[in-house]
Amino acid sequence: MVNGLLKTAQGPPPGAPTTLVPPQDVTMKFEAMKCLVAILRSMGDWMNKQLRIPDPYSQNTEITDGNTGGSNELPLGNGNISEEPAEVHDSHSETANGTSEVASIELRRAYKLELQIQLMSAYYSATDVVILRFMIEVCWAPMLAAFSVPLDQSDDEMVISLCLEGFRSAVHVTAVMSMETQRDAFVTSLAKFTSLHSAADIKQKNIDAIKVCF
Repeated sequence: MVNGLLKTAQGPPPGAPTTLVPPQDVTMKFEAMKCLVAILRSMGDWMNKQLRIPDPYSQNTEITDGNTGGSNELPLGNGNISEEPAEVHDSHSETANGTSEVASIELRRAYKLELQIQLMSAYYSATDVVILRFMIEVCWAPMLAAFSVPLDQSDDEMVISLCLEGFRSAVHVTAVMSMETQRDAFVTSLAKFTSLHSAADIKQKNIDAIKVCF
């Protein structure tokens, strides 16, 4: 799947026959690049979770209840909590028991169905982050090309943003996994897009590349 996305993101070789008109070709490349960036981002998120690395881009905030202390029950005018008649409680209890039995039966059925599905197709969850090394070693070079070429040739803000996000995720994963060759390749390529060696030709995308570097 990743190989197919990489080929689509890079587009057909120059001069190769294709049935796509230029707008379709651009759209296909963009969507393929979105998928590649999402895959890299998922790799980084999973790696951070396994290694307990805090995510600097996380915006999770803890939401607390504005009511501190006290009860949510509203007292009546005489200060007593309203009480339902005993017969109403009995009726509610019988209804609750019946509902509980039905829910229990449905729960057992769902469990049996889920167990059958698991037996038919077993799924093993990976926990060792070393598996990322093998995945990156296979696809890092095509990914580098898929991000570098559009970043160099395009001035579209969405394309540039995707490419830079791909670079950021790739550098993060390869750095944490101690993949020095791959990390240096992404960092070196990204550094060239800063155009710091030619300040007179700097564009907005070059400034964005500088921000990613730092």
